[in-house]
Amino acid sequence: MYYTLEGGVVSGFKTVEEEVFETQLYTCKGKRAIRFKQVPFARSSLNHDDVFILDTEEKIYQFNGANSNIQERAKALEVVQYLKDKYHEGTCDVAIVDDGKLDTESDSGAFWVLFGGFAPIGRKVANDDDIVPKLTPRKLYWYSSS
Repeated sequence: MYYTLEGGVVSGFKTVEEEVFETQLYTCKGKRAIRFKQVPFARSSLNHDDVFILDTEEKIYQFNGANSNIQERAKALEVVQYLKDKYHEGTCDVAIVDDGKLDTESDSGAFWVLFGGFAPIGRKVANDDDIVPKLTPRKLYWYSSS
């Protein structure tokens, strides 16, 4: 006679866990050399001077700060396309959200819902990334062995 009981022995096989998509926020900033880096996913990371990319599972948002320049916006669009092709297999939607234009469009509203609803953005806090090193005057030295 056989009895089936609950329990057993832990298998040596590894269980496959499905990867969970993590929403990420990036910033593109700079005048000549555009820098791209990940920042904390929080409203306090946003400002009016830079371009931000919010990468969610269903959609990638590009938030153009009101004072951002055309180079930052163009580079951010390149990064959005890269993220779409590399991590979303080219299937997710892309939305452009302009700062100061709170339209009733679903893209703008959906963007702000992810941050807990629309609220004013704080001023940009200066950090080491924003400091442009001063160029020292060039000097030419001449050395002669004679």
